[in-house]
Amino acid sequence: MDAELREQLQSEIWSLESRLSTLRREALLPQISDELEDIDTRLASLPVSIEKIRTRGYAFKKDLEARAEALREQWPELRVRVEGETEDLKRTLKVALDRAEREFASLRATFQRSPSSAQAILASCQSTIEGLEDKVQAAQENIEGMIDTFRQSVDQTVKEVEDIAWMFDQLDEASFGLRPQENPIEATEAVYLTEPKLKGILYLTDQRLIFERKEDVVTKKVLFIPTKKKRVQEMVLDVPIGMVEECIGEEKGFILHKEILGLKFSPKAPVREARFQLKEDSSAWRALIGRVLSGEIEKERAIPKEEVPPEEVKEIPAKCPFCGAALPQEIVRGMTTITCEYCGNVIRLQ
Repeated sequence: MDAELREQLQSEIWSLESRLSTLRREALLPQISDELEDIDTRLASLPVSIEKIRTRGYAFKKDLEARAEALREQWPELRVRVEGETEDLKRTLKVALDRAEREFASLRATFQRSPSSAQAILASCQSTIEGLEDKVQAAQENIEGMIDTFRQSVDQTVKEVEDIAWMFDQLDEASFGLRPQENPIEATEAVYLTEPKLKGILYLTDQRLIFERKEDVVTKKVLFIPTKKKRVQEMVLDVPIGMVEECIGEEKGFILHKEILGLKFSPKAPVREARFQLKEDSSAWRALIGRVLSGEIEKERAIPKEEVPPEEVKEIPAKCPFCGAALPQEIVRGMTTITCEYCGNVIRLQ
């Protein structure tokens, strides 16, 4: 055998040895142990995280605690089954791996004695290792399949709680405050599709739809490179939720812009319509706004709405207390003031 062919054969043997070394690690299915521990940690921290958002004032999704508890109750039995199946698969893989190790040892010994005779064994080794790689992958997928649905439920619940905590973090930094008895429901990063476009946070409460611009604006450039920025943070849109007349998605040709949230407001609103590009699919937001408008969101309350003392309840006036003119304006959910169309005075409703 010439030197070039011998060198090529040696290279292929080294490559197989590397693959076999990788298989030794993967056949122990270490990622399954890591995933089980990760689920353990997430489930253990979930009740604490939910309690924190309740303490911060999150009043909705009353099923959060029950869902977290159900997951914690289901997990031990599933974990035992996964561990048992993992151990069975590891034993099966070890038998196949030992066989591959012996075959590879024979290949190395033959190569040392007679490189030309090793070519046939090399082909057999390659086939064995390819088959073992397939078995390891199938074993991983089998275990993943056992916990996939459960892990998705955990991930979804954890994400919901993390998103709510993020909303309160944003509210802590906001340029506006919530009203007494106003409860935040959802928030997301969004782009207000005006001219120019504005980046910020879109908030939904049980009283209002609010967009706060929140972005860093370049104030100085050197050779087209930004060298100075300033944070711009201001409330741009504040609409009583009852003035939302329609929520729509957007479709252009064959392309569905799932992240676009279109809103149409009643004539008395500050604007007649608005479009936002959300960081997520807008369908959930459209459904959520619909539940707020219909009052269905109240069924999701975990913290009862604080009752207003009888002495503080204000009746909605039929006439302007300043000029006596009739007030034909419709009162909708989330309104705190109305303006008399005749004298221009502002009348507080809360």
